[in-house]
Amino acid sequence: MRLLWILSLLLTALAAVAQVETGEVHGRVVSSRDNEPLSLVQVQIQDSASSANTPLRAITGNDGTFSITGVPPGSYVLQTTTVDYYLVRQEFTLAAGESKNFDIVLSASNDQRKDTIVVSGGAFGVAPVAAASSITLQGEERKNLASVLADDPLRAVQSLPGVTSNNDFDSEFSLRGASFDRIGLYLDGVLLHSPFHTTDGQSGDGSLTIFNGDMTDDMTLYEGAWPVRYSDRTAGILAVDTREGNRQGFQGRFEASASNAGALFEGPLGKKQRGSWIVSFRKSYLDYILNRIDFGDQPPLTFGFTDGEARLTYDLTSKHTISLSDVEGASGVDRTPFQSELGLNTVMTSGFRFSLLNLGSRYAPNERVLITNHLAWSRERGDVENRDKALLNNQAYGEWTWHGDVSVSWLSDKPGKNTLDFGGLFRRLRQDGSTLQFVFTPVQVPSQDVFRGTGTRAGGYVQQSYGFASDRVHLTAGVRQDEFSQSPVQVTSPYASASFAPLKKMHLQLDWGQYAQFPELNQIFSTFTHSPLLPERSKHYEAVVEQTLDERTRVRVEFYDRQDRDLLARPLLDPRLLLNGSIFNAVPNAPLRNSERGYSRGAQIFLQRRTANGFTGWISYAYGHAEIRDGDLGVGFPSDYDQRHTFNAYVSRRLRPTVNVSARFTYGSGMPLPGFYRDVQANGTAYFLAADRNGLRAPNYQRTDLRLNKAYVHKKSKATLFAEVVNLTNHHNRDFDSPGPYDSVTTQTYPNFFSMFPILPSAGVLFEF
Repeated sequence: MRLLWILSLLLTALAAVAQVETGEVHGRVVSSRDNEPLSLVQVQIQDSASSANTPLRAITGNDGTFSITGVPPGSYVLQTTTVDYYLVRQEFTLAAGESKNFDIVLSASNDQRKDTIVVSGGAFGVAPVAAASSITLQGEERKNLASVLADDPLRAVQSLPGVTSNNDFDSEFSLRGASFDRIGLYLDGVLLHSPFHTTDGQSGDGSLTIFNGDMTDDMTLYEGAWPVRYSDRTAGILAVDTREGNRQGFQGRFEASASNAGALFEGPLGKKQRGSWIVSFRKSYLDYILNRIDFGDQPPLTFGFTDGEARLTYDLTSKHTISLSDVEGASGVDRTPFQSELGLNTVMTSGFRFSLLNLGSRYAPNERVLITNHLAWSRERGDVENRDKALLNNQAYGEWTWHGDVSVSWLSDKPGKNTLDFGGLFRRLRQDGSTLQFVFTPVQVPSQDVFRGTGTRAGGYVQQSYGFASDRVHLTAGVRQDEFSQSPVQVTSPYASASFAPLKKMHLQLDWGQYAQFPELNQIFSTFTHSPLLPERSKHYEAVVEQTLDERTRVRVEFYDRQDRDLLARPLLDPRLLLNGSIFNAVPNAPLRNSERGYSRGAQIFLQRRTANGFTGWISYAYGHAEIRDGDLGVGFPSDYDQRHTFNAYVSRRLRPTVNVSARFTYGSGMPLPGFYRDVQANGTAYFLAADRNGLRAPNYQRTDLRLNKAYVHKKSKATLFAEVVNLTNHHNRDFDSPGPYDSVTTQTYPNFFSMFPILPSAGVLFEF
């Protein structure tokens, strides 16, 4: 009997324990960018008192929801994470039988961290100023396409539809047959002169962007006609904004990639969190990597750099925010061990320094008026020496800039529907230096340029946008006026746009604009300039048809026509074969003139899907024909950057909460060899001078990159491993480098070429806390 009584007590106690009610934790996880539900997100709850207990986990479904049942009462930490997004931790207490619901907002790990949702223009975003040809890079796209090897934000732009870039060593790109010096790069509203770490003072011969991609917000590229807010470029605009720091709390990261190592820290200003700060630093070891890559018969670039960037943001009031940013960078080349392999025009040693300070103000007195101002100062210094320690390049550049914009919404219950924009610009410039080039005539003859000068540029614009017919029709018209103290003419740049939505998911837009670009100071005051130089001019026509297949998928077709005139060139610098069979030898001191005009016409189509779940990316094809005619020579020829066929593709998918795979593919049909060349044997082994310019083309360019991001989540931190294979198919990409000597009797010439990256694995790691 006693034994039965004890057994009964034990069973009663066990039953009492079993009757302790457990609770439930439910919730939904969405993206901070556009409120999209996030699937494949790992959610776990851990006893806050002891990390020894096994955490309870769940994975979000397609609707972003999760549910964890059977949770004993107690204090816990809810941890939410997925690859390429910030880790979110929340502490909570769960009572017996209680059910708790959480709404969790995740931000991409290279965006500003937000706890609220920002919806702006749906999945495809909205350009800072709307235009038919604009396309925006967001979040993970910027990081995955920047490449582990280079980790360069402009490398991401090179994969956008219609963009051409056949140089693995260069951050620059071309648009519709126009070179990068005709494309304006705006950082926080300020047009930058040359924001690159370069190998020899000319970024086209190898460069990396000087600002850190992890400190940028969205990047918008205007490939055709653009609104009048932007000035002094004739082929395109790339608008980049730096992001604010985290206002919720301190966070940091350490990162090491195949080219550099760096750190980034950010946090709030003050206890009331009325502002934020963010700072980053990078140091490269790219020279170590390049020294160990076999590029055949060409010596490595041994290129190294250091840079830092910082930004402070503070709310003076709820309506007025000011910011101060600083970008500093230094880079250099040392190829002394390869001195005997270098040519007279090849860099052996170099050093460059870049500085940019930008004070910004954003004032919104009410929901209908926004006033922004930027006051910036920049400086660039550099020098280059060749194998004989002759100074090939020695330049100093400085600039003060003020840029102000006002946007007023009026006559509408919906702010932004009818908008009046106006603003102004003032720039004070100075530049001095010298360049030295050895020109084949056919023997090498030194050609030296010396320049020194100052100038001021000023301009203003006004633009009106009007929407009607239930927002299905939008009309925009604007004009800007610019002048340059060193130019004999002022320029007027009109712009007009009309967009229609004939069907619910269809969008049509027609844009037209005229643009001008003043010569640089080193061109105006050049030894080779014998008469006043005019601004280069362009006229753009753009037509776009866009069909939305669903809220995250679209097809877009673009047709364009760009008319160029007064383009700058030195037409007598190239040796060529005359029609009578004799040779015209290069003129080392050939004058710089507005001798060229031309056009660029074509079409492109792309299919894009942008989502945080499943496959995301785009596939695009572009056909273009860019033709130039030189009035001094009386000859017509394809543009130096004319590429008839361009194919760009990017795809990314999160396979598991901690694994993401992405790939990019680029194909280009090859740009012309700039100069008067013919290949007699048609096999690229023997070149001769020709009467026609740009008659030969470089081989087709093709590159496939594959990237894997793998996250490892810890209690209060996260580590992400990046692994990448560059040029997966090991395609041999080769391009024109520079002219070479030529035989005045046989007309045979020996231009120089260089090889791109072979198949190249690389890896990097990011540690966030």
